[in-house]
Amino acid sequence: MPEKTGTVVDLLLERGAAEPDRTAVVLSDGRRISYGELVQRVFETAEQLPGKGLGMSSRIGLWFLEGEWIDYAVGYFAALLNGSVAVVLPTDSDRRGIRRICRDLGIDHVLSAAARPFGSAEVQDVPVAGPATGAGRGGRPVAPLDPARLADVVFTSGSTGTPKGVAASHEALAGIADGYRARSGGAAVVAHGVSHATAVGTRQLLLSAVARGSTLVACVPFEARSFLAAAAAESAATAVLPAAAARSVARALEDDPALRPAGLRTLRFMSDHLPAELHLALAALLPGTRVVNTYGLTEAGDAHLVTTQQDCGLGPGGFPAPGTEVGIMSASGDWLERGEEGYLCIRDRLPALGYLTDPMAAARTWRDGWTVTGDLALIDGTGRVRIKGRSRGLARVGGRTVSVSEVKAALETLPGVEAAAVVVLPHPTLGQSLAAVVEGPADAPAEDVKAALAGVLPAHAVPSPVVRVEQLPRSRTGKPHQDAITALVRRRMSASSRPCRTATEVLVGSVWSGVLELDGAPGADADFFQLGGDSMAAVEVLAELEGRLGVDIPLDLLFTRSSVGELARELDRLRAER
Repeated sequence: MPEKTGTVVDLLLERGAAEPDRTAVVLSDGRRISYGELVQRVFETAEQLPGKGLGMSSRIGLWFLEGEWIDYAVGYFAALLNGSVAVVLPTDSDRRGIRRICRDLGIDHVLSAAARPFGSAEVQDVPVAGPATGAGRGGRPVAPLDPARLADVVFTSGSTGTPKGVAASHEALAGIADGYRARSGGAAVVAHGVSHATAVGTRQLLLSAVARGSTLVACVPFEARSFLAAAAAESAATAVLPAAAARSVARALEDDPALRPAGLRTLRFMSDHLPAELHLALAALLPGTRVVNTYGLTEAGDAHLVTTQQDCGLGPGGFPAPGTEVGIMSASGDWLERGEEGYLCIRDRLPALGYLTDPMAAARTWRDGWTVTGDLALIDGTGRVRIKGRSRGLARVGGRTVSVSEVKAALETLPGVEAAAVVVLPHPTLGQSLAAVVEGPADAPAEDVKAALAGVLPAHAVPSPVVRVEQLPRSRTGKPHQDAITALVRRRMSASSRPCRTATEVLVGSVWSGVLELDGAPGADADFFQLGGDSMAAVEVLAELEGRLGVDIPLDLLFTRSSVGELARELDRLRAER
């Protein structure tokens, strides 16, 4: 059994001293860095930080593009070496969003690539050191790293809501690394197409590479043919990809079987469920390669479920990975027996993680070392977890309960639909309504999808509208990005209605656009609540219209006249009666 790691910084320094010439990271363009050079650049970068006033527990943002894996690795370990907290900033947020995160977390320094500074008046740039010069002193932090001290923050994908910063201690990171050393073989080459700004990218791929002395082949941004070529060229034994990449990998292999990497032993797809037919197709295209689909959460550390070719036909879920424990909890917090459906809870033997700034959400998510995932599931007689849907994945349409996951599953069985996302929208009379975005050929009519669904779902569960796109908006983990998908649906609903014609319709549309922060003015048929409005926004809209038109408007008017045209006509009537 390997000796227990002090911190992952210690592990990196040991790796650099023992195997300085071993390649640590290779990029898809051929650039690479050895463990010895990585350690040297980490020291040179860390030596800048105390002079910037950054020390123990200072929060340092890490802002790197997807293709900057080498610079990211330098910046991440430099922050840890300094005793600071490495806050891994999301790559799918724009600069305004990053500045907001920095402001909320008290970050005033950001490590970034020397050639591409962050460039903000509010945040100072600290460029990571370039190719090693040998000038670094190789010193240690001012004080030894406390295992219980906060080490890093990685944000959730935002696929089910606003991204949250999940914090881990040095002890938790060292435990993850120790787990990889204990259950994995020696050094290997791992090809991947995973963002560094994810728990898989940082807390699994990067830490496992340092723990085992592996080489990471980072093919990000991802393109299937170049990924397969790089995996073959570097003799990768393992490959890790988001589930969203599976279909393009299958197509590339179908078009050119010579792309199959000969030495590839394991191909792992993560972040989302892999449909059984696609799982089996990939296994057939890659004889001798074990194709697996894993499920985990940023909040759950290294705990995850594994689905293989043998059980992929049983639906989402899987068997617990080594070191992972699972349980099912009732809404009242009681543990349930096998076969009983409740909330999936998962844990490993590492210290629990936590949300950096949301203690109330943390109390709901972590209980006695368990992560409560929010998935409705059961454990069957074989010990396999079967996920039935999300606890928040229910809609009430006209008083009837609809399972969003069942609607999504029905969509994905239709010809020409490669992936789907379902959006729940507020509705003034039904309470809620459903809309859908489907991925597939853009020239196929959306009405065909609705007609096909009418044969398998009750009328109230058929989404409307159905929007076709060539590719779903996805988060940096490859999951469908729910906020972006909802915004897409609302834009399409707004644009699909007739244009505003009267002066009052134009005025109402303009006020809605300002209050709801729409990209453009909505059409006359657009519905206020389906565009994202709520009671607070309704009060703001009516107050502004009262001031602009000089009439008293009943507070409930927008709830009974919820389209632009209806509200405009009622406002014209009120003005005429004044």
